[in-house]
Amino acid sequence: EILMIKNTNSNNAIELIKAIYFNPKALKVFIDTTVKQLAISGKDISDENTKEKMAFIFLSNNFLKPFAEKFKAFFTDEETDLLLEIYQSDLMAKLLKHSEEVFGTLHAEMTKQVENIS
Repeated sequence: EILMIKNTNSNNAIELIKAIYFNPKALKVFIDTTVKQLAISGKDISDENTKEKMAFIFLSNNFLKPFAEKFKAFFTDEETDLLLEIYQSDLMAKLLKHSEEVFGTLHAEMTKQVENIS
């Protein structure tokens, strides 16, 4: 007997989390930020092997499954599928590719405005 594994809402939710938070650019930024934060506290994890291990853990289904399960409380299978379609689209890839150029100055200006509040 062959066991068929259905692409469930949980699996699609995992793929959605990866598409939103762990696209290659975002994952690199997150890992680099984590490395810098830990360096401040005296822990050096800047070697490439450790960074690769971090990426492997963060992208693993075992790590992401509990977060994906939370989607079931808020989104139907159809909604999750639609969100996944959007986040895996060429248009979203283009937005993510240029997000730093588009929103980087916005973030800098927001910080400047907050600093000027008395």
